[in-house]
Amino acid sequence: MGSKKKSESDNIFSVEGMKIPSIELPDELFEKSLDPWRFSLIGRLNLQNIKFVDAAIILRNQWKLIGECKLIPLGRGFFTIKLDNGTDRNYIKSQVWEVMDQILKIRNWMYNFRPTSQRTSKAFVWVRFPGLGLGFWSESILFKICKEIGTPIKIDEATTKCDVGYYANVLVEVDFASSVPNKVWIGTKYGVFFQEVSIPDCPKYCSSCKMVGHFIIECRVEKAKSNETNSENIITPQQPKSSSEILQQTNSSSTNILNALSSVSVTRSLPFHICDTTTNDNEDSVIHTIHDTPTVPVH
Repeated sequence: MGSKKKSESDNIFSVEGMKIPSIELPDELFEKSLDPWRFSLIGRLNLQNIKFVDAAIILRNQWKLIGECKLIPLGRGFFTIKLDNGTDRNYIKSQVWEVMDQILKIRNWMYNFRPTSQRTSKAFVWVRFPGLGLGFWSESILFKICKEIGTPIKIDEATTKCDVGYYANVLVEVDFASSVPNKVWIGTKYGVFFQEVSIPDCPKYCSSCKMVGHFIIECRVEKAKSNETNSENIITPQQPKSSSEILQQTNSSSTNILNALSSVSVTRSLPFHICDTTTNDNEDSVIHTIHDTPTVPVH
């Protein structure tokens, strides 16, 4: 961690030896600046398949507000919903708003909200239950089943009306950082059974940084780690040796070879003496060692 030190004389923060100007805002001035935003909210949508302007029109047509409303894009699908009264604020927060098969995510407004620092592993997805009996298609039963997968939001119109009996469809907020089951065990007084769980349209999810919005092959963190590993594994090429170094190394090797040959020739020129006991003692010691070495039976 870098050390931070503030100099009161010149209002300068020192971080890792770098001087950074410091500004202290008066409380009264700051509170006055926050006052127009006190009823605001922050919304989020996936804007890859729809323009922000079109999404704003859809939301305005759904909302029945008594005051003014302004939608301000912030980036990465986030936008500020600026309101001027608490009634409209509570009205928007209390209901579920859908924009082209998406559910508007809403959170309280924050004075220093930064879209680039927001990370989430949760997403709204439609969860299907193929072949589930029509007797289980009530909202209360489907919501109870979906609580084992995530947070149930709503069932679609076809499921509500039982128009098509192929599968029940429930919108669920799923945390993809947790284990998502592909089947559940349902028990009743008449019996028990396994029920398949299907999510046909999963969002992009990175298992490395635990974040929806991109795959691991698109992850900047993984790419940075890969580049760092590759840089550490680069072998620095050795500088070519000069002719004098090569000659010196050759002479040294030749000298070592001559010394080895000389020692061998001296050993062979020693006269053999029949009464020399040195060799016999060594041979006897080897023999004794062989006799004294315990044998291991083979099973």
